[in-house]
Amino acid sequence: MASIVADDGPGVADCDKPHVFDRFFTAKGAQPVDAHRSFGLGLSLCRSIVEAHGGIIEIEDNVPHGAIFRFTLPAEEVAIHE
Repeated sequence: MASIVADDGPGVADCDKPHVFDRFFTAKGAQPVDAHRSFGLGLSLCRSIVEAHGGIIEIEDNVPHGAIFRFTLPAEEVAIHE
């Protein structure tokens, strides 16, 4: 199963991409969505949850601007008993 979240914001600098899933990482110059500063935990928690279920999460550019976050989880067959 794959899920994609894309936006058309300013994107993520190439130098920040290796760190966006690190705990407490906040990109320099990042503008808060509201009046609150980020603690840098959201994407780290996403990665922990996805990896705990055997999946992967990644980021790429959303051309011409923005970011795409994609995560995949392994599919598992489930027997249905009627």
